[in-house]
Amino acid sequence: MGTQPMRTTQLIFTHGPGSILETVDGPAVVRTWECLNESVEIQGRGFPETFEIHEARLSHLLPPPHGLRSRLHWIPSNAELSKNDGWYSIRSNIFPYWLLCNRAANHGGGGSVLYMQGQQGRGSNCPDCGERGSAIRFVAYCTDGHMDDINWRNFICGGEATPACKESHINWRETDASMQGVTLSCPNCGEQVRLGDVANNMRRCTGRRPELPGDAGMQRPGCANQLRAKLTQRQSTILWQSMSQKVISVPLESGVNKLISTLFPTRLRSGEGFDELLADGRLHVDAGRTKHEDICIEIGLTVPENEDVKALIEWIEGYARRDVSNHLHHLLNRLIEKIVGEGDIGEFQEEWNRLLGGGTVDSAIDSYRMEFSGLVDSPRPNEVENESGRGYIFWMEDEQTTGIFGNLRIKAEPIQKLRTVTALTGYTRGAVGDLEANALPNPVDVSHHIHGDDWYAANEAYGEGVLLTLDVETPHPERHQRWADWESSHNNICEDALREAPSQRVPWTLFRSARTAASTDPDWRPSQQKSPEFFAESHPLFVWWHTFSHHLIRAIQAETGYSSAAIAERIYAVPERDGSWRGALVLYVTDGGMEGTLGGLTSLLPNLQIFLNRVLTEGHICSNDPLCEEAPSRLLPDIGCYACTLNPETSCEHRNMFLDRLLLFEGAGI
Repeated sequence: MGTQPMRTTQLIFTHGPGSILETVDGPAVVRTWECLNESVEIQGRGFPETFEIHEARLSHLLPPPHGLRSRLHWIPSNAELSKNDGWYSIRSNIFPYWLLCNRAANHGGGGSVLYMQGQQGRGSNCPDCGERGSAIRFVAYCTDGHMDDINWRNFICGGEATPACKESHINWRETDASMQGVTLSCPNCGEQVRLGDVANNMRRCTGRRPELPGDAGMQRPGCANQLRAKLTQRQSTILWQSMSQKVISVPLESGVNKLISTLFPTRLRSGEGFDELLADGRLHVDAGRTKHEDICIEIGLTVPENEDVKALIEWIEGYARRDVSNHLHHLLNRLIEKIVGEGDIGEFQEEWNRLLGGGTVDSAIDSYRMEFSGLVDSPRPNEVENESGRGYIFWMEDEQTTGIFGNLRIKAEPIQKLRTVTALTGYTRGAVGDLEANALPNPVDVSHHIHGDDWYAANEAYGEGVLLTLDVETPHPERHQRWADWESSHNNICEDALREAPSQRVPWTLFRSARTAASTDPDWRPSQQKSPEFFAESHPLFVWWHTFSHHLIRAIQAETGYSSAAIAERIYAVPERDGSWRGALVLYVTDGGMEGTLGGLTSLLPNLQIFLNRVLTEGHICSNDPLCEEAPSRLLPDIGCYACTLNPETSCEHRNMFLDRLLLFEGAGI
């Protein structure tokens, strides 16, 4: 099989393990990340440690399958490995095996379906005319993440097919474009079946995972949940939908936290307690060691008088520095500067213990709170340097633009520099599902275990963004009937979660914080105090900002030529101690194939009112009305369709759910 150049970011967002890739040699399924461990060239570069992304906050959001701390790595490109485009590190397996020859003139007006090479030892050419066929467009899958070829022979000839039937090809005839218009027949026994009947009578899932290496990718152990397989086209988007976790670097994050996670990952993984390392440092001080004095003098600091500070620096110099790569020694000096500047060990101790403990069920809500506070409450201007010493990870000037949206005043602030880290945690097969039956697809984990740790592939990206909040003159949207409907739904979800046996009528996997908590602890139940925040997506303030985001992205797209998939969103709805809620929206673009990372988004702010006016004129009425606004509610009072509100899934973090066009305009007093 030939090679097909791809950007490494495509493997995170669109073509990760388990997805079907249309290659120059036909379709294939992308192998699991274990293929990176098989590459001598990559392993020779010290993979994965050499390619590690240090982002403790994101690591805490990822479940460690083997009970260890999760770690992140980027996928090395050919350029990083000094390889040309003809070399490949990501492998694939042939899928599907069935081919269809469409040269009707060669075999009596019909096509023929046959096995590809590797299945029953056959070649890949049509046994009837000798021409090469193309891959069949139909495959089988189940919502537990399994995928397989369809056993066409069993549907036609039955489970007891004769050897002659098994040796023959299958005739494929199409009389019209419908599934009932396609007839499959066996030229040996004469039995036939319609494609529509195959789709309606799929058998139990085989449990196959074709992305696994070698023989494992061909095994059919059966589906653990004994689900019935479903038929779909191999290019359908429901066959592979990525699941990811993302964080945005913000000003209020502790620099000490990042330095510790970058410099001492091995000691953190070994479980070395803070009291233990401080005791080692004290032994050096008591023995008259002066390394703490030497380093302070070397980098121009006053030698500390605090005994704990002396012991901590002595541990860094006497034990830890030898474990840190030379190119990171300047970060050790920066950490010592911070410790001496604070005059005590409190912050270091707090951050060390936090990192040592790993993620908790509260990690997601803590992360979103930190992002919200860092974006909304931090002083302006604000610049955050990259701990590696190369540029900035956040840069926000003291600028703002305001616009009128109905009775509300929207404030927009440019973020000139913004950093995101996104980890691919898994994928699902199947549509969002029947919410009434709680039939959401189950995620398939894509982490890989190597060198004693659980690793996730991730992408670090830099770009720009716009922070939008409500001006102090109009701090809250207006609250009327739609607000009350959503508030009632939110309260019902929170109350259900507190029951001894929650019904999960609205599946918890739809809520980012609840999903993370449940993956950390399968028996997790939210507390009464934190339940509203875990299910924040169903709160009317979140729904208002989310809907506003979708309509604003559409307006920007129409006025500027941006594609709506190029602009990503980040919605915040955070409860305060007094029971009120605060919200915000970040629209951003980063690299990795997205457009406009050279100031294209922030330069649009002087035209904010134009975009708001377009939202008002075009979003108030949908071309599908009255069907859209009068559509029956499923589990939530959503209002919106692709004609008015829904955006591509690549720009929506919430699967185009928790949206309400009527709430948006009701909240603006329109």
